Amino acid sequence: MKLMLTKLDGPPPPPTEWLVEGVIPALGISVLASQPGMGKTILAANIATAVASGSPVLDRATKPGAVMFLTAESQATTHRRLSLLGGGRLPIVIAHGEVNLLDDDAGEVLATTISDAGRMLGQPIRLVIVDALGSACRGMDENSAKDVSRAMGALVAATEATKAAVLLLAHVAKSGATSRVRAIRRSRRTLKSASQSKFTKAGRPWFL
Repeated sequence: MKLMLTKLDGPPPPPTEWLVEGVIPALGISVLASQPGMGKTILAANIATAVASGSPVLDRATKPGAVMFLTAESQATTHRRLSLLGGGRLPIVIAHGEVNLLDDDAGEVLATTISDAGRMLGQPIRLVIVDALGSACRGMDENSAKDVSRAMGALVAATEATKAAVLLLAHVAKSGATSRVRAIRRSRRTLKSASQSKFTKAGRPWFL
């Protein structure tokens, strides 16, 4: 363990740099959570194309950059959705295959894949969208802070190595919503950087 000390009367920290103004920081991990079927993936696809094109989304400005959409669910469905939004003309790449963020080398593999995606597109990846937490972690108890923290650790390692932001999609069932959101929140307290909490109307996707 290595610790550093900073006095409050010293220089202030730099202002937060945003990919999506006020919602998704340019470095760190943001979580988009809702019950299944509420439109998380569709919203994430719109965010992907907005960032890739530098267009506003959610009435907020974006900083343009390349996007990697890591799907642990249906690659074909993700491809169709992004294509319908004009993704074929934008710097977006889909990553798919055997995904398990609980593997010991998950952080390293993810970082290598992000770097490879950047080389494929000819520019560094600025946003990685992971769809979704449960599907990307085989055998994980999403209500367990320990399991969630392990998966988040792999994402932290990847974002620190590549300087790409991560938007993580997470399902919350009605019966387990409270405990699952608490587990995600507890695990995110261990991260070096994270977005501020942003919530939408009840029952719809919200940002943690």
